[in-house]
Formats: sequence, structure tokens, C-alpha cells
Amino acid sequence: MTTSNNQNSTEKFPPGQQRTTDHADSTAKIDELARLSERVSSLLDGLPDEQWDDATPCTDWRVRDLVTHLVQGNRVFTAALRGSPGHIPDTPGYPDDERDAARLRAAFRESTNEVVTALRLPGVMDQTVSVPFGAIRGAVVVHLRVVEMLVHGWDLAQASGQPVEVSPELAEQELRFTERQLSAIPADRRPFGPPQPVAADASAFDRLLGMLGRAPV
Repeated sequence: MTTSNNQNSTEKFPPGQQRTTDHADSTAKIDELARLSERVSSLLDGLPDEQWDDATPCTDWRVRDLVTHLVQGNRVFTAALRGSPGHIPDTPGYPDDERDAARLRAAFRESTNEVVTALRLPGVMDQTVSVPFGAIRGAVVVHLRVVEMLVHGWDLAQASGQPVEVSPELAEQELRFTERQLSAIPADRRPFGPPQPVAADASAFDRLLGMLGRAPV
């Protein structure tokens, strides 16, 4: 795992503030999401079928549950970006015999391609979209999906014993984004577990993991 405490920053998106998005930055962020999704897909390809019922750092979810969550999230955001908001179920919602490894690998690839394609639609970055937890700008959707791929990619790597590398600059950017987002959400309504302690000199990625309820190793 490659991390550091690089102090790069990202554009801030205060609630309710309308601002024209830097489209070069947005294109780069969407490209980053596509690369991260490919890395997660590679993790899934490296996970034997018999390990899809193994536990993950998300204590209530097995590997197949976690992948189902990623697929559902991609589909909900794709629908929202295309003007048809959906609902994120609290549970995986499908019987195991409909969530075998091959189907989930294919569904993950398809759903990530769909959300990346939707994010590249003209005007989406400056558009306000409706999602289950409120109205947000398209530019914020990119960050949310990047954080999901970073953190849940780490979860999958831990569950399967595979290595994961994260750009120090990307980790710093998404740490700052997440700090801003969580500051506006009451602790009892946050979608992750309670924060975990990390070392004072922890890398940006380890601090992001700790902030979102993981114990970095």
C-alpha cells in the first residue's frame, strides 16, 4: 500500500453554492474513478469463487454482499445522473443463487461502465441530481464514487489477501472531501462505522480508512 501525507487540496463545494465546475479537473477525476473501478474489478478476478462467502471488514457483509452493494450504488447513481433517482436497499436484496461470482463480476463491470458514461454526459458536473440522501451536484457524485471504490476496494483486498496501492495525492484529496462531507452529517446518521484511531503520523489513506470505521493494518 502506497500512501503519504501530501498536502494537495481540492475544490470545495459548499452546500447550496452554485459554481461552474473546472471541467479539466472533473474529467481527470472521472478518469480516476474509471481506473479505480478497473483495479477493483481486478481484485474480483483474483478472488476464487469459494472465497465469495468470506467475511470483510464491513462486519455485516460477506464478499458477495459488499460487491452487491457496489453494484447497487453504481446503478442508483447512474439512474440519478440520467434523471431517474432510485433507492439504495439496506440489504443485498437478492438470493445467493442469483449472486454467484461470475454474475457479480459481470454486473460490477457493467455498472461501473454505466456510471462513468453517465458522468461524462454534457452538463452533468454542474447539474443537481436527486439521490436517496438528498440533492447533490454531479461533481460531488464523482468524489462519492471514488471514495466508495477506495474504501471498499481496500475491504475486498483485506478479505482476499491481495495488495492494494493508492496514490498519495488521491488519498489526500478524498480525505479532505470526506472531512467536509462528514462535518455536515450527525454521527448517528453516517453510513460507515464509528471512526477508528490511527497513528499521529498516519498516511492520508490510513486516516481516511480510520475516519470511515476501518482499522488500517
